[in-house]
Amino acid sequence: MTNSKPLVESKALTVGYKSRNKVSTVLAGLDLSILPGEFVCLLGPNGIGKSTLLRTLSAIQPPIKGSIYIHRRNIRSLKSSQLACSLSVVLTDRLDVDGLTSYNIVELGRYPHTGWRGHLSPQDHAIVRWAISAVGADHLASRNVNELSDGERQRILIGRALAQDPQVMLLDEPTAFLDIRSRVEITGLLRRLTRETSLAVIFSTHDLELALRTADTIWLLSPGGILTIGGPEDLMLDGSVSKAFWGETLSFNPHERSFHIHQDNTGTASVKGEGLTYTLARAAIERMGYRIVNYSEDPSTLRVEIREGDDVIWQAYHQEIRRQGKNLTQLANFARSVAQ
Repeated sequence: MTNSKPLVESKALTVGYKSRNKVSTVLAGLDLSILPGEFVCLLGPNGIGKSTLLRTLSAIQPPIKGSIYIHRRNIRSLKSSQLACSLSVVLTDRLDVDGLTSYNIVELGRYPHTGWRGHLSPQDHAIVRWAISAVGADHLASRNVNELSDGERQRILIGRALAQDPQVMLLDEPTAFLDIRSRVEITGLLRRLTRETSLAVIFSTHDLELALRTADTIWLLSPGGILTIGGPEDLMLDGSVSKAFWGETLSFNPHERSFHIHQDNTGTASVKGEGLTYTLARAAIERMGYRIVNYSEDPSTLRVEIREGDDVIWQAYHQEIRRQGKNLTQLANFARSVAQ
């Protein structure tokens, strides 16, 4: 983050929907800000208002109350072309065009800068090529966009938004339809752009664990329209993340920065050892519903010893039964077979 002056701010912002006879408020009283070079992840359950907030911040829909400023200018005072030169948006809408190459799509990002004639200068083309390269899509430039995979298409849409040369980029769940590798790559790409330029990114996502590992700041929306803002570690430390995502069958473990599925307690287990095999052995046993305790000689406790570096990597004891094995699948199966 290059300086302390916010690029985008909101004051007493209320977002929602207006109809002829009714106002439906989704979120109210929001005082937000984002700095140059800041990577913000917007988190919250489905239907909580993430898309509504992003659409309002990008002036796609008007606020119910309050004001939004970009470079300390009220966005209501800006022409659409002026706003497009400062702020770009990538929405969840699926791109479906025919006859256009990836390069043509990224070119569209330059039109806010070209005026009514729409003629791209050599400098505009240089920016288009830079944007394509920045998102790692040089090999896609000449391909028809309808031939691309979801992950490749998302790179091109981010390239188009980047070609606008904005100070702020807003993205509404850009990784929603991607596989795990593509989600990690796109998230890493966005974070890298904030580090290599002064671009600020606001990025809504359901991928909580990835967001907590990459974001500078979390905007956490909870039921009841509550917005909590802070660094990922602080929101885990004060319990905000656990509270927002707690459920009867699922909870968030801040120590591991991951979700745990609640299971019936099938007994207690102790695991003795160290290293990666030890860590994964604990995970395999917990997956079978056991509660891990300190090492115990109690015969009713499943006792496991890890033998790192040996052909036999574990041995386990339960009551009068003793087993050993060469992989952790065998350990999980044994734990299930002796479950109380």
